[in-house]
Amino acid sequence: MTFEALYRDIVPDERIVYTSVLYAGDALATASLTTVEFCPADGGTRLVLTEQGTFLDGREESSWREIGTGDWLDALGAELGAGGYG
Repeated sequence: MTFEALYRDIVPDERIVYTSVLYAGDALATASLTTVEFCPADGGTRLVLTEQGTFLDGREESSWREIGTGDWLDALGAELGAGGYG
């Protein structure tokens, strides 16, 4: 598997926008546009992640991406909470 990402827009303290592709060997498996927004919330910051994806030829399913993204967001939340950031 090969994952490539290109950051399209970074506005400090507001948003990150990137496009990405995932290859299984030489075959394109997914292409996506992701926006990560940072919004003030209750004395902290709320992260809102929106991903628009195209999943090709059964090489990946949207549910797999949702689970994987959820797992790394949970790990990020745990790390930030443990460090006193949250």
